[in-house]
Amino acid sequence: MKKYLLLVFAVALLSNSCDKNSWPVVFKKNITYKVTGSSNDYWIQYVDEYGNYKQTGAKDVWSMEFKAKADKYLYLSARNNTGTGFVKVEVIQGSKVLLSAKSEIEFGVASVSGFVK
Repeated sequence: MKKYLLLVFAVALLSNSCDKNSWPVVFKKNITYKVTGSSNDYWIQYVDEYGNYKQTGAKDVWSMEFKAKADKYLYLSARNNTGTGFVKVEVIQGSKVLLSAKSEIEFGVASVSGFVK
């Protein structure tokens, strides 16, 4: 009888919700933010793994890696601080590009936002 009660409890626990983030075991995805371009002078804004908005500057290719749960909000923006060249931003999930944008105008901004799949 105890085995049946345990089985019923386990099934009820696992089927409690269809929300991916409420399962007993939540698998996090590898996320990489990447800023590249030809200007090599960028002002970068992003949302980190804790949901905080951050800002930084970079004089070369910039990237940041972290793990995130499904449906987590992602945001990455970079401004070209020079009057020439281009800036490109990418959000990569695992090995696939999830979000991408590019700006080729003077002092242009490339921004992307979305959610972890």
